[in-house]
Amino acid sequence: MRWSSIRRSVRVGMAAALAAAGCATLAGVAVSAASGTASAAVTHHVYRTAGQGVNVRSGPSPSASRQGWLPDGAPFTVTCWASGPAVLGDPVWLQGSGTAVNGWATDYYIDTHWNTTADLTSQGIPQCGSAPAGGGPSASPPQAVVASAPTVIDGVRLGIGNGFHRWGSCTVEDFHNSDHGWVILVVAGPNRYALVRNGMLFGWFDQGGAPGRLGCPVSDEFSSQVPGVAVQSALQQFTGGWLYWTTGMNHAQPISSASVGAIGWAWGCVARAATGSPCTSSPANGRVPNYYGYCLAFVYDAYVNGAGVRPHGGPVGATALAYQWYKDNHTATHGPPSDMTPAPGDFAVWGPTRPGGAGHIALSIGQGRVITTWDGMNSRIHVAQVSSIGPGHYLGWVSPGV
Repeated sequence: MRWSSIRRSVRVGMAAALAAAGCATLAGVAVSAASGTASAAVTHHVYRTAGQGVNVRSGPSPSASRQGWLPDGAPFTVTCWASGPAVLGDPVWLQGSGTAVNGWATDYYIDTHWNTTADLTSQGIPQCGSAPAGGGPSASPPQAVVASAPTVIDGVRLGIGNGFHRWGSCTVEDFHNSDHGWVILVVAGPNRYALVRNGMLFGWFDQGGAPGRLGCPVSDEFSSQVPGVAVQSALQQFTGGWLYWTTGMNHAQPISSASVGAIGWAWGCVARAATGSPCTSSPANGRVPNYYGYCLAFVYDAYVNGAGVRPHGGPVGATALAYQWYKDNHTATHGPPSDMTPAPGDFAVWGPTRPGGAGHIALSIGQGRVITTWDGMNSRIHVAQVSSIGPGHYLGWVSPGV
């Protein structure tokens, strides 16, 4: 399952280029509160489509037949949600109705505002096919042991398992000879299964497995899989939180829902970077394609647009400079210049390369890599190594304070 419709290699000699880039200000970043509430059959609206509107489809997938179309701002009355192929990092699809059209719309373009799917359920939007009260992804999987497992999940041949059994609050079956070696199949609902494998499996074990704090998986693994980009990231949702993995990581790590949203949004920008519709800065910043020269606005927007939360601990506004998020930030957690492996979701910060310069800031995706705007070598939003950007000017990392 793809994480986005779904977000990289620089070297020495960028001092003059960074000075010219001037990714200084965060002028006029549009921020909308993420406090909207939703309930079953409550009307929401189409938003952030840049005037393109959203298609309404016959099922929870971009490949389902098109039933109609709704413009930006049009009402859409939501009745329930379901998981499906992710759109720009958002795997949720909403069933509902708009003006003269009924069907499914990707949640990414509907203003429901949530951090985890458990929020949707608690707000009164049930998971499709479940009871409005007590249902949704936070509920425990069925208590009854399932008679038999499927033989193939998401194209993975499972082989022969040891039979369904209880582990913690999960109904699971172990397979030791699948296409991915040892995998665990988990019942996630009626005729729904979640497969835990590779680094996700070991990360789950690190957190105590099914009896531990993460509990049972409620989704399959979502992967970035951007064509032409060797680096990938993946995540999986559990009843107690999220696990995150990226290329080179042996064991997946816990990650906050806010960082999930920010990184997912940034990966979507990587996917769009070489297309005719790249991510652009806010109108106040001139709608600059690929946030060229607006690195601070980019990392800020990743959390605002991807997670509905505002980073804090550093300056914002027309006079804010990228490096100030490290130098003038006294409220958030910091890492020193010797630490070039900030945690996924943290900000990596570089100092100015000339007097009065702005410096640079980028969003960490783990393993010493960041999703970054113009960094002296590549003008598109891309993935790069922390060690490759601005040698000698790296200040360290800082948490986004969310």
